[in-house]
Amino acid sequence: MAELLSTTKLHAFDRQDTTYTSFDGLEIGITVFVPKNVDKGSTLPVLVRWHGGALINGGRDYEPWFPRWIIELAALHKAIIVCPDYRLLPESPGLDILSDLHTFYTWLHTSLSSFLISSFSDSRPTPDLSNILITGESAGGYMAIQSSLLGETKGVKAVIAHYPMIDLQDAWYSIPSHKEIFNQPPPSYPPGWLDAQLKVAGTAAPVTSRIPKEEDLDLFVALLQQGRYTEILGADSSLFPLENLKKVKEEGKPLMPMWIFHGDEDSIIPIQGTWKFMEEVKSVFGEKEGGKVESRVVVGKEHGFDNDEVGLEVDWVIEAQEWLKEYWP
Repeated sequence: MAELLSTTKLHAFDRQDTTYTSFDGLEIGITVFVPKNVDKGSTLPVLVRWHGGALINGGRDYEPWFPRWIIELAALHKAIIVCPDYRLLPESPGLDILSDLHTFYTWLHTSLSSFLISSFSDSRPTPDLSNILITGESAGGYMAIQSSLLGETKGVKAVIAHYPMIDLQDAWYSIPSHKEIFNQPPPSYPPGWLDAQLKVAGTAAPVTSRIPKEEDLDLFVALLQQGRYTEILGADSSLFPLENLKKVKEEGKPLMPMWIFHGDEDSIIPIQGTWKFMEEVKSVFGEKEGGKVESRVVVGKEHGFDNDEVGLEVDWVIEAQEWLKEYWP
């Protein structure tokens, strides 16, 4: 089970939990945070935050991976934070994850308002569902971008993607090779370990939260080393943001404003995927429409660098806020 978020980061919010769907008896949860000390009945903007973890690990209420500056951004604008879980690989295929993504947005637009009234009796806020910001880190960045590209744009003003997984058809994910993660040599896996893990997962019940212990062998790293991540994700074109980007253009749909940032020393989700996405945006949509999508390279930074030391006063975060003013809240 994931650790519940403590008050260290979210002391300015009240919290309630619920579920937005269930699958074979598994309830898939949501955590909703409402700013404290707002006027009763206030109409507040909404910030949706998707958690990271390679679509394999993590959970909506795992504190160490929840960027402090995003919480501070929500507090600054008195925004309601909504954090959904979703089914994880490898017990569930990638298409199940996208199914949960779509189901969540249905819940957001049909049930969030009534949930706030019933569960936050002191403040009874109204969500401004025409004023939504979507954020997410790593795999959560993938979910945030996919939300936009797969048509979940109702009320969405902008997307902020933190070092996102994007080019999942790249050799990094699909070809066996020696990969040093966080400047560490590849761990030693027992012979057949990965096959055994995937065999067990093939008949296991779905899960929505997994927090690896430091001493555990990491399934995602094993999949990267053996080039089998794309294999467990699936082959449907909707699973790949670069394919969905082309479909958005073909269907004549607008491109959502996005701000993508990535550390240039990321050893787990290579920055080249972000560069390729940006090139495709300009190629497919042209300079004018493609200008809605901006990227920032943060020099000298590894994966997950927006940790608890990063607040709203950091230079690249200030730049993100300046960009965001045009769109949200």
